[in-house]
Amino acid sequence: EMQTRCATFLQPRRATFRNYGSQRNYTTDATSDDMRYRSHDDHRSFSLTTEQRRIVQHEMKGENDQILVPSGPGTGKSFLLAARAAHLITNNIAKPTEILALSFSEQGTENLQELVDLNTPMSSYTPTIQYFPHFIGESFQELSGSIKPLKTAGFIEQLSSFRRNFSSLGLSKIDQYNPVDVKNIWEYFQLLRKNAISPQSYSSFITNLATSGQQLESYIDLHRQLASAFEKYTEMKRTQSNSIDTLDQIETLSSHPSFAQLCERYNHVLIDNLQDCSALEFKLIEKLLKFPRKFAIVAGDDDQSIMGFRGANLDIFRIFSRAFPNCQVVTLGNNYRCTQPILDASRLLISKNPERSEVISGISRKSRSLVDEESEGVKLLSFSNSIEHDDAVALEISQILENYESPKIAILARKSSELAPIARKLLQNGLPVNSQANFYDRPEVSLILSWLFSLSFPSDSKSLFLVMASKAYQFSGEDLARITEINYQEKNSLFETLKILTNQMPKYEISEECITKVKDLLADLESAREDAKSEPTTVLVYNFLKSKNLLQDMLDKKDFQVESQGNNVSTMLQLLENLQNSRNSPLASSVVHHLRHLEEKGDLPLLDDFENSRKIQLSTVHGAKDREFDFVFLVNSNSSHRVPSSNLEIPMGLLNQVTGHEVSQASQRDNTASEERRVIYTALTRARLGFYFTSVGKPSSHVYQALGKAQPRSTFKLKIKENQDEDEKSEEVSGQEFLERNQTLDSSRFALKKKFPEAMTLTFQHFLAAATCPLKFCYQFLLEIPTIPKPDPIKPAVQKFMEIWQKTGRKPDRQEFVDSNSLDPEMTEAIQKFSQGIGDDISTFKLNVPFNIQLENSTVDGQFDWTENDTEFSVISTESFPISQNPLLEFHFWAAQNSQISAPSLVQQVNPLRKKWRQVQNSPEKSTSSNHWVKQQLDVMKSGTYLANPSAKNCEACPFHHICPSAYKRKTKSSI
Repeated sequence: EMQTRCATFLQPRRATFRNYGSQRNYTTDATSDDMRYRSHDDHRSFSLTTEQRRIVQHEMKGENDQILVPSGPGTGKSFLLAARAAHLITNNIAKPTEILALSFSEQGTENLQELVDLNTPMSSYTPTIQYFPHFIGESFQELSGSIKPLKTAGFIEQLSSFRRNFSSLGLSKIDQYNPVDVKNIWEYFQLLRKNAISPQSYSSFITNLATSGQQLESYIDLHRQLASAFEKYTEMKRTQSNSIDTLDQIETLSSHPSFAQLCERYNHVLIDNLQDCSALEFKLIEKLLKFPRKFAIVAGDDDQSIMGFRGANLDIFRIFSRAFPNCQVVTLGNNYRCTQPILDASRLLISKNPERSEVISGISRKSRSLVDEESEGVKLLSFSNSIEHDDAVALEISQILENYESPKIAILARKSSELAPIARKLLQNGLPVNSQANFYDRPEVSLILSWLFSLSFPSDSKSLFLVMASKAYQFSGEDLARITEINYQEKNSLFETLKILTNQMPKYEISEECITKVKDLLADLESAREDAKSEPTTVLVYNFLKSKNLLQDMLDKKDFQVESQGNNVSTMLQLLENLQNSRNSPLASSVVHHLRHLEEKGDLPLLDDFENSRKIQLSTVHGAKDREFDFVFLVNSNSSHRVPSSNLEIPMGLLNQVTGHEVSQASQRDNTASEERRVIYTALTRARLGFYFTSVGKPSSHVYQALGKAQPRSTFKLKIKENQDEDEKSEEVSGQEFLERNQTLDSSRFALKKKFPEAMTLTFQHFLAAATCPLKFCYQFLLEIPTIPKPDPIKPAVQKFMEIWQKTGRKPDRQEFVDSNSLDPEMTEAIQKFSQGIGDDISTFKLNVPFNIQLENSTVDGQFDWTENDTEFSVISTESFPISQNPLLEFHFWAAQNSQISAPSLVQQVNPLRKKWRQVQNSPEKSTSSNHWVKQQLDVMKSGTYLANPSAKNCEACPFHHICPSAYKRKTKSSI
């Protein structure tokens, strides 16, 4: 292989442009000013267009000169920058050391480096070509002679430091024990910094906003706390010498006097992927380009601006134009990557976004394809379930591999977790896959992680539980359930509970076999912790796998699945070895903390997903930027799929205040259709010959926009039953007809039709379900779907307290009652409040008073927990109901009025958790309202059509939310 490489290297200089397609390799004579490119396969010639040549050969006029190239993907922006560098060097216009090329994308930097290397003489020096953060780091290092040397902290160190100091920030509204919330706050602070927002400007804006009264008080309180915490965080970073990061370096360089020496070095600046630039980064770029005698070509595409979570500013092209009002704006009209059908589809889709720079500037960026190959176009594959979906994708890829010679195929998704199922299916079909999707969730990798975490973090109960449940120890499900129950009772970590079990076995009903396994596990942990003091982490893992006979099973390679497991273990050991080397210590105490953060982030900084082009590549859309493939599949293009939104957004007015101009709403990066279109557009334009949308269920409306088709109308199957003796008949109707038949229904909510029985025994729960959600009433009482009952433990305790009181004639001593009944703290507090709230004379009380009322053809049953003087009716309930119309009081007031007990003077809800109990007095108005409420709910129950009533409160407490099509779903796991 080395001889072949050397022979190729010594041949006449020909540049191979691999990034422009596997079957379209372009070459150039390095000294040719015409920059002609010949194709190996058909010997066609391609030259720079007149516009491209004008940019490449442009001569600088005046002190500063800038050309802005906002053009679409595949139009040769990177190639144009490389051609400019080659022109400057080969014609001796500039020395390589005077040229600086920057990219805001790592892959874009690699592409640019390759293009420049292949177009410049081998004897010449290479210009400075760097990923922007690396350029900042090296520049900062160079100037560190006049700056106090500080250690640069990466993502892991920054987040760890933030977690350690979180409690000192004074964020009472945020749960400091929720790692999701803590990470979200840290990311929000980074977003503030990337948008060049200082703590002072943030606090000032919130103060003015509070004065204006334009926002809710809760919103003001949250951001007031965040502004204060942001100021403390900024001050904390100044005092911690080991927490400096890239953003600190940018701020320091911008204000450092020695930065001028750096600016003087470069006369020609080339910038790629400007759309990924943040406001803070642009401040440094602006200072560099405004330095005397600077010529710059800046390229990018705001339609591919999908890096908002990293601080990329969607308005960056407008910001650039305002900073350099005399810059020339040039667009490229030829596309060298995508066939025309793919270009047309991407154009149809992205044109729906209103706030694009193309629309605002009025300069057309429409391009035409120069790829002279037959296109498969853009297709939609939609299926009813994931099994059919995965089978069809695997079959389609197999056909592509048969029909094309070594095609480059990629399967893209928004999140890496979506790639694991399709990766398994491709492997089962014997297709070559190169994927790291859900690497840390794979069983064999998860076992290694859990073992290491159990060694290093004794309080990590989750990891220890996973070790116990694994095939390494094989605890039975019954044993695990019993141990979990004991752990809950002991209120300890699982590790402490296991130690208690070995010492107090007779106290618990645990089998001897289980205790033996517990002792073995504890002995293994103790032994491994001793080894961890001197042995490398890789040795700990190897010894663990070997001692449990897991390693030999993987080495046998009985089938592809076992072989895959062995490869995953090998990858994990290689990752641990790399971490040992990078941390300058092989011990677990040094490695495991870093490993835990990598697992939380989902990063695997080990292999390149795209290094083996013969395999099918699986990646997120964001990870595939600046790459291209022959065929691309975008999985999960469903209507329910949206781009994940941030939990916290920078207030719009604050961005306007800092930037000095009105910021577009789209730059807020909320969960909008525009952001989703940009993600799909980026995925679409990775494909050269064919693109496939795939979905399980209803495809997204954006799919039909790209296809140029109207979205099909939804259809419903209505089941009609005339009477109890007839069979059900199904009829398929369009969505419009469904609405016309059910004018009273909201079409966005699911509804069921079911005939109400002629006679039924009703309770308060029937009426409550009808009032809360008619569909829940149908599920629970008509379809009789079984649910797990959730008894109220406080009500029986109060009832027992009352019965003892009535039996003995004296109010029980609270502490004695609590001790004798082993009540938990919550019930103890409830009994204490109840005892204080009720009187001292029980002689006028009647306990457990039932009622039975005939209501039309149905019977209403229930009981009052007690009555006082036969006129005051009480019901015990800890449930929270609306103050305006309390269903419990409405129902029981109606019951008290219509029962044969006596006329009520008041009805009250006794909530032992509250000292003040809710009650309603008898009045004509209350009598009318309660009768109306009961009649209204009875009409709902008898209607025969039961409509969903989704809301956060209703659905989260509903036992049927997992089967309800209209169930409310929270947008984030965070509690912010």
